[in-house]
Amino acid sequence: MLAAMSRVSSFWRLVAVLIWVAACDARELSNLPEVDAGLICTACGGCAEMLPIEGPPVHVTGPLSYTQIPPVGGPHHGCWSDWGTFDSEVPAERWVHNHGHGGVVLLHHCDDCEAELSALRDFVGSHARTLLSPYAQLPTRFAAVSWGHRLLS
Repeated sequence: MLAAMSRVSSFWRLVAVLIWVAACDARELSNLPEVDAGLICTACGGCAEMLPIEGPPVHVTGPLSYTQIPPVGGPHHGCWSDWGTFDSEVPAERWVHNHGHGGVVLLHHCDDCEAELSALRDFVGSHARTLLSPYAQLPTRFAAVSWGHRLLS
């Protein structure tokens, strides 16, 4: 129960930080698309998603292939990643394990985002159970991911 509460808290923390650093054009908030009440979206139009977990949360060895990109849970490496900021890509099967411990993973895939990355580094440096990593498979510039939830921006 405590782990589930931690994951919910982590989800709201990830939503708040990604909305804050949403890296897209400078559209006014009044230009946001109409969405259901309670749905959280960035100025870029990316909305928080609650997704099913792909398989049981079991420990495996070796690399994994996830159908959800980025993955929000499921099988993962038995050894989780350290918390913090990484310049080299942390394998997904490692940070998926961090999700199971209430972690929020912030991912990026952009060459021209140093200002946003600086803000994310500061955030990760001052918040427990957060991890920032490049992620080459990311279909957007940024993502925030926790167990069963993600926000692409």
